[in-house]
Amino acid sequence: MRLRGGSKKVRDAAIGSLKVLILRNIADHDGVLTIQTLGTHQSLKDNPKQAIERSVKELLKQKFLKLTANHFLCLGDSLRMYRGEIILNSSGFGFFRHGDGDDWYIPPEYVAGYLSGDQVDAIHVAQPDEERSDVAIPIQLVVPVSRKVVAVIESYRDKTFPRSLAGSIPGRFEWSKKIPVQLEHMDVCVVELLAYDDTDRSWNVRFDKRLGSITDPGIENSISIVKHNICDEFSPEVSEEVDRIPGHVLSFELANRIDLRDDPFVTIDGPSARDFDDAVFISKEGDDFVLQVAIADVSHYVSEGSAIDQAAKERGTSTYFPAKAVPMLPDPLSSGICSLLPHSDRLVVVTRMHFDAEGGVIDSKFFLGVINSHRRLTYEEVDGYLLSSQSELPKLAPRVHDNLKVLKEFTEVMLKQRRTRGALDLETVEPIYEFDSEGVVVGVSDASRYFAHKMVEESMLAANVCAANFLEQQGVEFLRRVHPLPDLKKVNQLSDRLSIFGIQALPGDVESARDYSEVLREALDHPSRKSISSLILRSMSQAFYSEKKGGHFGLNYDCYTHFTSPIRRYPDLDVHRKIKSVISNRKLIDQNLDGLAISCSHQERNSEKASRFVQGWLSALVAQAHIHERFDGTVTSVVSFGCFVNIGAINVEGLVHVTDLGGDYFYYDSVMGVLVGEQSGLQLYPGVVLRVEITKADIESGQINLRLSNQGKRAGGRWK
Repeated sequence: MRLRGGSKKVRDAAIGSLKVLILRNIADHDGVLTIQTLGTHQSLKDNPKQAIERSVKELLKQKFLKLTANHFLCLGDSLRMYRGEIILNSSGFGFFRHGDGDDWYIPPEYVAGYLSGDQVDAIHVAQPDEERSDVAIPIQLVVPVSRKVVAVIESYRDKTFPRSLAGSIPGRFEWSKKIPVQLEHMDVCVVELLAYDDTDRSWNVRFDKRLGSITDPGIENSISIVKHNICDEFSPEVSEEVDRIPGHVLSFELANRIDLRDDPFVTIDGPSARDFDDAVFISKEGDDFVLQVAIADVSHYVSEGSAIDQAAKERGTSTYFPAKAVPMLPDPLSSGICSLLPHSDRLVVVTRMHFDAEGGVIDSKFFLGVINSHRRLTYEEVDGYLLSSQSELPKLAPRVHDNLKVLKEFTEVMLKQRRTRGALDLETVEPIYEFDSEGVVVGVSDASRYFAHKMVEESMLAANVCAANFLEQQGVEFLRRVHPLPDLKKVNQLSDRLSIFGIQALPGDVESARDYSEVLREALDHPSRKSISSLILRSMSQAFYSEKKGGHFGLNYDCYTHFTSPIRRYPDLDVHRKIKSVISNRKLIDQNLDGLAISCSHQERNSEKASRFVQGWLSALVAQAHIHERFDGTVTSVVSFGCFVNIGAINVEGLVHVTDLGGDYFYYDSVMGVLVGEQSGLQLYPGVVLRVEITKADIESGQINLRLSNQGKRAGGRWK
């Protein structure tokens, strides 16, 4: 985003540290300071007056500054600045994400006083060497992230000193005043950053609260909640509204609703699920299928603009950790009256879809209903009932069993249609962490994948498409789920890297997921199938919410939205309100849909980061129990500074830095994504098996360090 006019790009030689300080002061006090008063400011007072005046004159000459008629200094017309987000690196530098091409590099001397996520205005410093990243110099803080951060306490000679978690914030921490509690070595607490002192590169911090010891089971959840600014408490106003909501369905609420309580709806979820958004019931009419997807009618209880609604909108989504959940809605709603619990009357929004024998939609409609779920089933149980003869499973009611059998038949039809449509079928595996009775993590494994997952997924996809098409046909603006085409540069890069595996190149003009699906089919029986799938996944764009028209590349839909999870996703709740307004002939409330799309997309990404942080912490804890042990591992990705290796035996991933690859010098082939040994000619790329040793596991950063255990020639895809 360009903020000020002018096409001149700032060069390295044109701006120095003093000039940056001057520009920052002027940006903070635009039209207030004179050349004489400028030098009195804290960050400039140690600089000679002559140096300040000389720098100001040069900036005036470059038209980066200008003088008003009253001789006050303002930012000049030739100063071209961009607005974007700062991303800090634990090594001390940062990047400037501006949404228009590659991120720009921020040198260490210019990140001081900023945090990851800060929105800033920055100068663009172009680099004449195309191999070097362009540089950004932050000038003005526009929208700061929360200054409440996590600190770890270290003791030295009976004194305690706070430091940032994993060294993620440049600069020392100094207490602003005496702290009111006794803190011990490696305690974890929340501090508020008050001010940054440029002269000694330190933060003035105020104690807020103690979270616990870094060794406490579950401390990672508390840390992640603070680190990612996730709200895990509800206000008294929200609690008051929740208290007024009845814990069961009242008889008057059934008016104008279709009674489906006799139909054998079931929920199918994981064993630890607590909030049940969706229930399904399917039947056959001749060769046709009639699928009814009932979704919790959350908007019946959460009025737009209410305190509960505002809290849900601020969260945007529920956040899930391996041993804890932070719900979008208060527990009495998310796990109570809104959740489709078995043998309990629940209010729902239903989409009834009539499909022909090939899976084509004949017609569909939305209506309000009431159901009583006949059974709460897990994915594993459903597979047991349908795909094996497990006598130990409790007997199902005949109508429930018939429901599952027809749903299986319908899913097989829809999977065939999915392949015909060319939608991607990338099955990502979620880690499952195992804990002992004290809550200490003891291991990690891959979550099992069942056919029942596909049964639920295909039903939900059908309902989401139905919702999107319904609102589109009604001319209603709504939040769409958009997945753009992959970037051409990444497509070409993917083609180069697939050639390592003998896989055909993608067409240069990828128009749909069908092109990718053909590659996946070719790789179906390839020994490096997982690595190929991972490369494909990393080449694609990120999905997001938008009020503008746009299709979903991965699913190969022209129009798509989220409708089926209003308990845990705010966009779904918003879509429910719009559908109910249409079918009830009520006027829609005006809203800033663009702002809502941006907010929900941001909260979704932030929630994912929070979950990944906890997973990284737990994986590092698992790895700590295996320091100096050796394992076979598979290269999952390659970067210029090393390669990441997955150790299947304990299901963790670590980095083998190039300096830990033995005596050979490895150079990085950026086109092919391969590390090549200069002397040996040995190549490292995804799928190669290495013998590695775990040397370090840092819980704060989630980083696991490995080194090559034995050198030798690669034989049969394996290094010995």
